Amino acid sequence: MAKRTCGSPTRWHDTPVVMDVVRCMASALEVLAFLDALPTLSAPLAALRRLLLQDQRQWPTLALDALPDNCIDLALATLATLTQVQYAGSKPLDLARWPLALPQSVHLELYVHDADSSLVLDQWAPNVTTLHIHGSAVKNPIDVARVCSALKRCSNLSRVVAKKMVLPDVVGAIVSAALRVRSLAIHTASSSDTVAHGPVVDWLRSPTATTLCLSCGTTDDDAVLRALAASPALKHLALSCRSSLGRALSTAPRGASKRLLQLQLTSLELQGIMPTTNVASLLGHVNTSTIRKIVLACHTPRDLTDVWLRLHAFPELEEIALRRCQLRPPTRALQTNFRLRRVSLDFTVIPLELLGRLLSWLAAARCLQALVWTNSALSATAARMIANALPHLRQRGLVHLDLSSNLFDDGAAALLLTRLGDACTSETRPLTIHLGGMALDRDQLFQTLQTHHRVTLCM
Repeated sequence: MAKRTCGSPTRWHDTPVVMDVVRCMASALEVLAFLDALPTLSAPLAALRRLLLQDQRQWPTLALDALPDNCIDLALATLATLTQVQYAGSKPLDLARWPLALPQSVHLELYVHDADSSLVLDQWAPNVTTLHIHGSAVKNPIDVARVCSALKRCSNLSRVVAKKMVLPDVVGAIVSAALRVRSLAIHTASSSDTVAHGPVVDWLRSPTATTLCLSCGTTDDDAVLRALAASPALKHLALSCRSSLGRALSTAPRGASKRLLQLQLTSLELQGIMPTTNVASLLGHVNTSTIRKIVLACHTPRDLTDVWLRLHAFPELEEIALRRCQLRPPTRALQTNFRLRRVSLDFTVIPLELLGRLLSWLAAARCLQALVWTNSALSATAARMIANALPHLRQRGLVHLDLSSNLFDDGAAALLLTRLGDACTSETRPLTIHLGGMALDRDQLFQTLQTHHRVTLCM
């Protein structure tokens, strides 16, 4: 019986598994450490190592706009190792030096704003996963036809962002050519502009339509509202309250017709809230048992205390973000949102007499992980009150604290760091605190943290 020939054994460090391991790494330093530990490197991995030694910013996303000309050949040899490539069109791309088709593993984020970037879309359409289309790229029927033709070949497209669109028909054509995308954002030149409602309604009927962002109105806002409520997959909605669609939702009748306009969302973002916006009515159209995140951004500072008092009606709420808001001492007790994980307050003014109650409200959350409170003129006195509440917040699980661009002095900042450090034990997770945008003594603050190894300070 003839013996089988024994082929040469496969070297494990040349297998596709090693390439997959590299693609899962989050930082360039991790990749370099891993590659340096391998006995030998395949040609793509060797090229990747040389590229990252020259520019670590090129991982995990290869940014073609920031790629030096002397690194293009290295980038070409590295393509097989990549999963993310971005081209924003800030500098010309010589397509003659690049392959006609990218590897299937590459996901491309592309910005189309002129004829040159349209050519990139035309050549690499199958790899595009996120597409940003600027109104300047679609000024005439020929441009529209070319972009829509390429869109139909974008077999992996999942997100489309249309910016500064000035022609309603253009938006309609783009949406019609991208009905299968999961995320759709439409931003016109002005919130008073409108876009054709038909393609938006058709997209909302798709089982893949999960995220919609509209900064404008439509030619039939009532039809779009009904489509929003009937959408089988929509989970994330962002609206401009300055648009006709936002106003239509805030004034939509309730009562018998409320069920028709109840939105089954997990995330709601309202931009440009004005004094005329009925925020309570808007929130009344959201299913309270499904919402996990609420973002309220005012056009000018506005008192949202009454809205804040309604938050307990959302028992599953995990994240709230307020921007350019004001809060006053409420007339009744605050009810806790036990599931809160993240609270973000930006340009949000809160009087000192309310601060203690707010901190107690936060401390009652069972799993608060992040508190961001920036650009809000918090004084040194406010910093000391926050410092006194930090040990309890740490016990609840706080791991991220951002108090940048406030009015702290060195003493208040040092007290914050000391209390944070004292609240850290070997069992608590490491904590990161941001104190940028203030005239603080960096050396003094880093000296304060010398004995606390589980706190990272960013300035």
